[in-house]
Amino acid sequence: MDEPTGALQRRLAPPPGRQRGAALWLVLGLLPWLAAVALAGLTAQWHQTLGWQAWRAQALAQHQADNRRAQAQRAQRQARANAGGFTLLELLLVLALVAALSGMLWPAGQRWLQQARRADGHAALLLAAQWLGQASAPRTLPPPLQTSAQGHYRIELRAAPPQWQLHAHPTGSQRSDRCATLTLGYDGQRQATGSTHCW
Repeated sequence: MDEPTGALQRRLAPPPGRQRGAALWLVLGLLPWLAAVALAGLTAQWHQTLGWQAWRAQALAQHQADNRRAQAQRAQRQARANAGGFTLLELLLVLALVAALSGMLWPAGQRWLQQARRADGHAALLLAAQWLGQASAPRTLPPPLQTSAQGHYRIELRAAPPQWQLHAHPTGSQRSDRCATLTLGYDGQRQATGSTHCW
């Protein structure tokens, strides 16, 4: 004989204590999963916080390094500016000035040098004239008297006794001298073929 539905439900329903035990076991079974999820969330937040702090520290360190580098570069530029070195423009101006002065002073220096060498020819002519005053009817000069002491002039004797004439011909770089050949006569007359005021 069939049982009534209410009695069947009562028989199939677990006792109230057993329901609480099942719920407890269900909570205890889910607890490790809940703890793992919470721990993962905390760990992620912790890593995120640490990552932000690390990034902030790295950015601050980079900023400080950039500041130090910029200060060092400014100090180097200031030191170079205070060192008194030459710029390219200053160097070019100095070179142009030196070239201009050299262009103006070089001819004057050459004239002074040639004038100093001319004294070598004067001395050679006077020495040869002194020898001629002691010689009797000379036709040529002895070899030591045929060249000036410093070698800037070659001495030539043109003699028609009792008259004679000595010529000092420039040699080497002295050939560009404006006075050219220096001449000394038996009567003491002094001349130059190239210019006046050479004695």
